[in-house]
Amino acid sequence: MFGVQIQTLRDRVKGRVDPTNLKNEKTLLSLEEEQSLVEHVEVMAQLGYGITNNKLKELGAEIAQTLGIKSNAKPLSNCWLTGFLKRWKERVSSVKPSALETNRAESASPVVVERYFENLKKVIEENELSDKPQFVCNLDETSIQPEHRPPNIIAPIHEKPQSVTSPAPQPQL
Repeated sequence: MFGVQIQTLRDRVKGRVDPTNLKNEKTLLSLEEEQSLVEHVEVMAQLGYGITNNKLKELGAEIAQTLGIKSNAKPLSNCWLTGFLKRWKERVSSVKPSALETNRAESASPVVVERYFENLKKVIEENELSDKPQFVCNLDETSIQPEHRPPNIIAPIHEKPQSVTSPAPQPQL
């Protein structure tokens, strides 16, 4: 009737919003504390272990409790998450990651990648393909196996995040 969003009403009913302090301009965590949280989120996303929205709210609550700002570790509200994402929109956002199987994540170390390119160079030289790019193609396993779809994660903007998942079950022969 008054155009109040359902999540706002839900937060108020569940006690997540203090009705006496609705116009508070001060953030729960300081700029430095939020910046360290953003840096942690960026590193984890780059490693393939993105932080979900709910996990970020839990981490924020743990930090606030540890610093004595909050008396309990109850996860922060969606309002806090929305404000956090708005404050740091130049660095992170909530996005749907592509799935990355565990064995693939473990195989993506710099040593393994370097070895792959050394082997590729060797094969190209042995087969005299360096001046014949029309005989070189790239194949991947797109659409071959269904994979678990991970939830949204907080990740650096302008990057395509991946989320490590368990490998798809292989058929028994």
